[in-house]
Amino acid sequence: MEIIEIIKDALVFPSTDLRTFFIFVLLTIFASVFGTVGILLYILGVLNAEFFLWGGLAAIVAMLIGWVMSGYSISVIKSGIELEDEVPEFVWWDNFITGFNSFIVAIVYFIIPAV
Repeated sequence: MEIIEIIKDALVFPSTDLRTFFIFVLLTIFASVFGTVGILLYILGVLNAEFFLWGGLAAIVAMLIGWVMSGYSISVIKSGIELEDEVPEFVWWDNFITGFNSFIVAIVYFIIPAV
């Protein structure tokens, strides 16, 4: 494969299933909004203790959405390794579990160098 063909395939691949693409885009927007609001409210927690609670809840929601997105990204990588031409199906629970597992693996990999 030439590099131009690889780039073309990478740009065309998400448009093969627009529903899944828009779900992923909306999840990205929601995670970004909840993460930003969570950080801002957590910082404002200095002024009012109630902001700490709302900031923490927003950060948890952003993290949960991030796990779903991470799990779906792993399923896209898996389908690419298996040379599939179709976008993988968006399975919420499986993507969440896969994302959570990748989060745990990342924590373990960060703990080992710290010790």
